[in-house]
Amino acid sequence: MARVAGRTLYRELAHRMGHQVRIGSFGIEKLPSQRDLCEIYGVSLPTVQKALGVLRKEGLISTRSRSGNYITPNAVAEQSERMGIRCVTVCFRRGMEDAAAGYWTSQSEYLLGYNRAAYASKIPLRIQSLPMGAEAHLALLAKDFSPEEQGFVLVNWEYQPTMAWLSEIGAAYVLQTYVRPRRPERMPPHHGCWVDKADATARAVDFLAELGHRRIGYVGRGYTEMPDGWLFEQAPYEGFVEGMRRNGFRVIPEITYQNEGSPATSLPPAVRALMAVPQLPTAIVCSDDWEAMHCIRLARGRGVAVPRELSVIGLDDQPGAAVCDPPLTTMAIPHARHAEDAFRLLLDAAEGRCQEFQTRVHKCTLVVRKSTAPPRESSDCPEGPAP
Repeated sequence: MARVAGRTLYRELAHRMGHQVRIGSFGIEKLPSQRDLCEIYGVSLPTVQKALGVLRKEGLISTRSRSGNYITPNAVAEQSERMGIRCVTVCFRRGMEDAAAGYWTSQSEYLLGYNRAAYASKIPLRIQSLPMGAEAHLALLAKDFSPEEQGFVLVNWEYQPTMAWLSEIGAAYVLQTYVRPRRPERMPPHHGCWVDKADATARAVDFLAELGHRRIGYVGRGYTEMPDGWLFEQAPYEGFVEGMRRNGFRVIPEITYQNEGSPATSLPPAVRALMAVPQLPTAIVCSDDWEAMHCIRLARGRGVAVPRELSVIGLDDQPGAAVCDPPLTTMAIPHARHAEDAFRLLLDAAEGRCQEFQTRVHKCTLVVRKSTAPPRESSDCPEGPAP
């Protein structure tokens, strides 16, 4: 925890915690346990205990024997008394604006959502592209506002030191991700807003099953994406397996491929491998639209007609999905609404309208185009529960 000149560590911690109590970051009833506070702020138990003593002297908390530390009535400021957010920074990792990252194709829709929310709230908006690491911390802050007056939307910024640092300086933040974080226990408690891609691919299987498909393949990101990270796209594959299971279909290893996060605009090896199998599936679920469009292109190279002989469904609804040949059926991510909701959740958190940490989940919408159709003939694929 960063120490402010002239303050001992426990008094600096008491200052940060007192601010978060007043703005309602801990809710209105009870503080986290002392052990949890040690984890949140990265300090020792004696430091936390001394800081809690300061808060008790200030009348912000009271201690109940064997029950914990409770926030005293009226400790959380009334709405009109809170300083509130005067500037919001949307921060994403440097490189996401590159064409190879794929983010650029939907960036305008995300910016529309952020700007719409900023305009409605009359709060200035900043966009920052920074390298992930401690050196980015000071660049995050706007110079014209105090930390307590600033809020941050961290786009796929699953970097625990940054999250802990923002908590320490009293700045509100929301983690906005494109998939459910897999290891949230490694992060400080936080507000989150993410897209349920597992539900999307499961419903993609449902749609193909309704068309009559049984031999359904998959290509996309999986366990190998970032095995040591907190955030990686296992979710689409999990959804595919769930969709196959609930429809009574067997997952066939020969037509199920997981890639390792190749750049979106290049040809992932897993797509090439799937499209090279001797017997193609009658339908393919892809974890993003680029993979789906690659499948269509490679199918054409094999003389396989889409959708007459092969149905293909993507995920995201990138701009190219509607104009490829044939136009791509996909599960559309609500980009603008996802961004706007993350911004509004940030304001709710900063202004004390959340009594506890909130998680908001966005569902994808099926967009049916011409890359899917009933199978030309019934499949002899055996049915049964997914492994």
